[in-house]
Amino acid sequence: MKAQYTHGRPVDESGVREMFTRVAKRYDVGNALMTLGMSGRWRREIQRRARVMPGNVVLDLATGTGQLAVDALRAQPSAQVIGADLTPAMLDIAKQRHPGSSIAWVCLDAHALPFDDSTVDVITHGYLLRYLDLHAGLAEQFRVLTPGGRLVALDTSPGAAGIIGRIASSATTFWPRLVGRFIGQTAEDYQFLQDSSLAFHSPAVIARALEEVGFEGCGSKSYLGGMLAVCWGQKPTL
Repeated sequence: MKAQYTHGRPVDESGVREMFTRVAKRYDVGNALMTLGMSGRWRREIQRRARVMPGNVVLDLATGTGQLAVDALRAQPSAQVIGADLTPAMLDIAKQRHPGSSIAWVCLDAHALPFDDSTVDVITHGYLLRYLDLHAGLAEQFRVLTPGGRLVALDTSPGAAGIIGRIASSATTFWPRLVGRFIGQTAEDYQFLQDSSLAFHSPAVIARALEEVGFEGCGSKSYLGGMLAVCWGQKPTL
């Protein structure tokens, strides 16, 4: 898979996997610092929009250390939850942190999901879209969702209009690197995360992409001065 970031730098699948392997052990600490410890707000919104029902099959892509997958299982203990990630090191940490869980941990590429058509009821993910070929990745998720199935995605965005958005956007130009240094990671790895954040699309662009691949009822909710957004859509019923 290929993604284009600021400065015209292409990043391929192996580069993404290698970077997340390096940051895996400190990823949760770094994420908490970068989001000022407020991730619970958008995690609750993700589960509210996901509306996981008894017996639903839930696929959490880019699961990382598994927090959204665990949230889904807590919301509906009878759900069949799959936590999937491109990086084995992340999945190893997820398994260690959630021993005995019924969650199935799977290593996969989000561009080629190993599921039949219309077999997954809910898909969630955090910070995945920026690493995808956007339309191809969303089309693949649309394919595996059941009619009426829900997609809920969290990712970065360029910032809201106005003074608050400008302040948030300015902070994003240095904050990830500062966090990286604080937790002992290389500047290069957190520059990678920073560039992918600053270069990513607005919620309006994401909503349009969702609609173009077939989703309906699309919407979004922004946080941190518009620097983060939860976006959603639903596959039409038959």
